[in-house]
Amino acid sequence: MMKTPVETAHRLPELREHHLPEDCRDSVKELLKSTYGYEQFRNLEIYQDLSQGKDTLCISQGQLIENVICEAEKAHTGGVQPDNILLTAPTGAGKSLLFQLPAIYLGQEYNLLTIAVSPLKALIVDQVEGLQDLGYERVAYASSDLSPEQKMEVYRQVREGEIDLFYLSPELLLSYDIKHFVGNRRVGMVVIDEAHTVTTWGKEFRVDYWFLGRYPNRLKESLGYTFPLFALTATAVWNPDGGNDMVFETIRSLQMEPCVLYVGTVKRRNIGFDIRQLALEEGEPMIKASNAS
Repeated sequence: MMKTPVETAHRLPELREHHLPEDCRDSVKELLKSTYGYEQFRNLEIYQDLSQGKDTLCISQGQLIENVICEAEKAHTGGVQPDNILLTAPTGAGKSLLFQLPAIYLGQEYNLLTIAVSPLKALIVDQVEGLQDLGYERVAYASSDLSPEQKMEVYRQVREGEIDLFYLSPELLLSYDIKHFVGNRRVGMVVIDEAHTVTTWGKEFRVDYWFLGRYPNRLKESLGYTFPLFALTATAVWNPDGGNDMVFETIRSLQMEPCVLYVGTVKRRNIGFDIRQLALEEGEPMIKASNAS
């Protein structure tokens, strides 16, 4: 039977079950301390299976990082198709660490390059400078802020293995053949940060987001090998029926099937409100009270 457009649009993507490791390897824990100065990983609260209910489980950042590294190793050492990963988690959950630390490890152990695609130039610069301030120098970005000479120097560092985590905007990434940036350097993982922008901004905002979803698969064909796609967002609406859905639409738009989906709870337990009644002195104007509140 031929599917109608509505049926096709509402088709649920193929999802893999969670198979989280018990812990992450000791060498990654050592990198966490030597690079970031942290003694231990933070915990994340995710839903076990939203299609079955709202039961949650607590996982460590380390477990998810190990999962990401294992998928990249599966592609690199075994040459088999890895699972892609989509994570939704609230702002402040430490999502940048979840792809930065695997990128650092993959570069150190296998000389693999991680490409991080992000829509916001200020966010790219902030993350790069944040790592550099910690003393990690094998990270860089290319943007319109850099002169042609500066960009060519960054590309040289990427090609010659001096950079392991390379940030690009979608526009720049889609403007050139990948060899223009990486030469013969092997790509170990592609990260799509702020992944909700693929579905909520799209061609009406920046046309390159409309084409970004097709790019990873074309890139694999061009390079002749595979790698995992890791997408992260703090803004995603879950609705399998289709209305305002962002989770499944992101998976479809980025062509991430098969995909392991981690949906984090949206509650920010580290934020509170202290509400107090304001006492006005006699004769005090209300406009002042309004400003004070």
